Amino acid sequence: MAFIDETKPLNRLLLEDDHDDLEFHPPQTRRDGAGERKRKIQNFRFNEGLAPDPVIERIRDSWDKGDLFHEAGDSLFQTRAGIGLDDVNGQVDVAKSETLLEQAGVYDLMHLKGPTGLFSYDKLDAIKDFQTDNDLKVDGVIKPNGETMRTLKVQLAPKLKAPAKAEPAEVPEPDRV
Repeated sequence: MAFIDETKPLNRLLLEDDHDDLEFHPPQTRRDGAGERKRKIQNFRFNEGLAPDPVIERIRDSWDKGDLFHEAGDSLFQTRAGIGLDDVNGQVDVAKSETLLEQAGVYDLMHLKGPTGLFSYDKLDAIKDFQTDNDLKVDGVIKPNGETMRTLKVQLAPKLKAPAKAEPAEVPEPDRV
């Protein structure tokens, strides 16, 4: 597991490309394109779980405090690979998509107590619901610059720019004589 800089703002941390869950495979020939990202093979012994990802833990902590959407900012709209049933599903990318789908109103993270970074059928259903509600191609996939991600950005980016709700200041009662 990679060590992360705890002092770095979450939005910058989510834009970095050195997370442990994906690796870049360069093309074998020029005709193969620009290469692709694939999930790293996780090696662990029987009866030994995977160590928690420090980036996912930081995302969950921020979600628990209620400020993940604003703290992560525009970095939520930038994924490294596709998210979907037969796609790469990097943990950080899936956690970003969970947050976006929650903000769009098609997914509830309360029962999971925050983004998990693990793709599942309920996330597939949420993606399809969002695509259906917005007259997009219903394929259950979020590509980095695909129409689903672009639509999420158009709908949710203005919410990032809206000022956070401030607590109403106490107004002192006027002195009565």
